[in-house]
Amino acid sequence: MENFKIKIELLSESIFGNGETLGSLVDTEILKDDLGFPYLKGKTFKGKLREEMFQVVTLLDSDNKLGLKDDFENIMGVENKFETLKFSDCKVSKGIQTAVEKAIKEGVLTEKDLTDSLTEIRSFTRLENGVAKHGALRNARVIKKGLILYCNLDSVNKLSKKELGLLSCALKGLRSLGMMESRGKGEVKCSLLKNEEDITNKSIIAFRKEIY
Repeated sequence: MENFKIKIELLSESIFGNGETLGSLVDTEILKDDLGFPYLKGKTFKGKLREEMFQVVTLLDSDNKLGLKDDFENIMGVENKFETLKFSDCKVSKGIQTAVEKAIKEGVLTEKDLTDSLTEIRSFTRLENGVAKHGALRNARVIKKGLILYCNLDSVNKLSKKELGLLSCALKGLRSLGMMESRGKGEVKCSLLKNEEDITNKSIIAFRKEIY
């Protein structure tokens, strides 16, 4: 078993929708944990990362001469083949969660205070053929930029240099998450950490030496 963390920094306002509305005030609500922190489901993040990794494989090794398709299938999984990597939900650090939980229990902070400090409500107009549709004003809760989330990443087997490099390239290329990407929402920067050290660039350099 090998353990990593993925660091996800929100570079713009983001919307990780939960599919629910909040009365007449908010048409699009975000996912929040029991304390009120915004988060992103690990399954959703894995899906986006999988798409990005497939693009990397297609670009670098379309005929699989380097075996990158095999590496991709091994770590992300395909039908009848278990994946090597296991993703947790993407949440704020444990230290911040503990501090806020204590503040809420002591009555210093409320869930509403937390929501108000980390999110805002934005109004959007639905477009049709590039033109604002009359009477289509919608409100969405957005997560303020600057929030940092972490995803615990466990590998059943020790990753090879190629597998680690492929993962790092995909994380480096993953630039957006969530809803309304076309409106500039959800811009992110993702990094791979091991023992709290950012190994993204180091892994990509080693990967290049392996395949070229």
